[in-house]
Amino acid sequence: MKKIILLLSLSILLFAACGKDEKTEEPNDNNTGITIQTEDEENKNEATENVAENTKYYTQIEEYLDKETENTFSKYYEILDTEIISYQEDNNEAIFGYRITHKNFDKDPDTVPYIKEAKESNSPNYQTMYDEYLQPKEMNMYFKAVVSEDGTITLYTDVDPTTETEWVETKMDDFILSNDEEE
Repeated sequence: MKKIILLLSLSILLFAACGKDEKTEEPNDNNTGITIQTEDEENKNEATENVAENTKYYTQIEEYLDKETENTFSKYYEILDTEIISYQEDNNEAIFGYRITHKNFDKDPDTVPYIKEAKESNSPNYQTMYDEYLQPKEMNMYFKAVVSEDGTITLYTDVDPTTETEWVETKMDDFILSNDEEE
């Protein structure tokens, strides 16, 4: 999360220093890999602000999800971004998609057991596994959040999205696979 804030701050400073009126997606001249916010990203931010202004619980739910995501997934992954998608609120309930963009911690992939084993056995899949380990990935979830009168948030997920909606209470920990804890 600190990296995202740092990159965002650097992007703003870079934009101000460049003095350009036009938005671009190209990296700056010193090859730091920092990009200027595009119009699409700016529109997304404005849309998020509009959702928050027109709802009662959006900000509270967003803060809750950010905290739960950090507490649950930061042991396993570097969290790059979170996003609430298609937010719809009715009274004290909200239904929305939630996307977590993450990547594995920057460590030598050859120290990960399944990659190490592939390397040692000269597997033709070794390089693919090595490269994929370092790439950002997305987790997409579908939630209903219910906010009680005292402000407590309870999350629900749809058990089987291919059938009629059946909401079951859930926690972020439910999305951690048991074998991930062993690695």
